Amino acid sequence: MPGVRFSFGAFGDTPYFAFEEVRLEKLIPEMNAQPLAFVLHVGDLKSSHDHCDDKLYLRRKKLFDSIAHPFVIIPGDNDWTDCHRKSGGAYDPLERLRYFRGLFYSTEPALPIEHESAQLGFAEYVENMRWTTGAILFITVHVVGSNNNLGRTPEADEEYRRRNDADLYWLRESFSLARERGLLGVVIAMHADAHLESPAAGVARSGFGEVVAALREETIAFAQPVLLIHGDGHAFRFDHPLRDPDTGASIPNFTRLEVFGAPTAGWVKVSVDPERGPMFSVEPYK
Repeated sequence: MPGVRFSFGAFGDTPYFAFEEVRLEKLIPEMNAQPLAFVLHVGDLKSSHDHCDDKLYLRRKKLFDSIAHPFVIIPGDNDWTDCHRKSGGAYDPLERLRYFRGLFYSTEPALPIEHESAQLGFAEYVENMRWTTGAILFITVHVVGSNNNLGRTPEADEEYRRRNDADLYWLRESFSLARERGLLGVVIAMHADAHLESPAAGVARSGFGEVVAALREETIAFAQPVLLIHGDGHAFRFDHPLRDPDTGASIPNFTRLEVFGAPTAGWVKVSVDPERGPMFSVEPYK
C-alpha cells in the first residue's frame, strides 16, 4: 500500500480563560492557513470552574466553527464528568454528556468517519470514531480524566463500566481492521493522561488500567508505528512512555503526543510520512 504524506492539527484543554479565547482567535487563522487534512481537539473546551451551561458550549462551538478544515472533537472530563461540582454549576454529568453529543455530532466533518454508535449494542457512543487518511487509521476513544469517571458514585461506576467495555471493543476491533487492511500506522486520540508510565498514585481503582493494557497488547501485535494523542496534563510531550511488561523496555513502535493545555493556548502540527522514519513528526505552535 503506497504511503501518502499529509499533516493535521491537534490541540485540547483550551480555552479555559478569556485570554485563551482571544489567543485562539489568532491561532485558528494560523491553522486555517496550513494545508491540514483535519484538526482534532482532544477534549476540555472549558475549565472545571466554568459553569456547564448551554451558552458556554454554544460559544465554544461558534469558535470551533471558524476552523476551515474538517474538525473532530472528543469529550474531556470538564465537558461532562466534572459538571457535578458546585464550581461547574452542579449539573447532571450524563445530561451534559447527552447535550455535548447532540451539539458536536449532529453533523459530520468532511471525513469518511465510522461511528461505534452504528454497531449493535453501542448506540450511544457516537464519539468513538475512526477514519482512514492515506494509509493511516485514526481512532477516537472516549477516555477522560478524573479517573475516567470511576470511583465517585455507584451510578458513575456503572457508566464507566459500560463505556469502558465500548472503548475496549472499539480499540481492539479497529486494530484488527488496520491489520486486515494492511495499513501502515495507527493514531489513537483520547482526552485522559492515562498514566502510561505508572499507575496513578493514591487511586484505589484505576479507570485506565484495561485501556492501557489493550493499547500495549495491540501496539505490540500491530508491529507498525502507533501514535497516541491526549491532553489532560497541560504539558507538551512527545516521547515513548509505554513499556513492554516482559522486558521493561520502551515499545519501539509506540509514540505519545500530549498537546498543550491551559494556560498555554497552543496547537501542534503533526506530519505523517509513511515512506520515511520516523513516521510521525511534530511542530508546536503557541
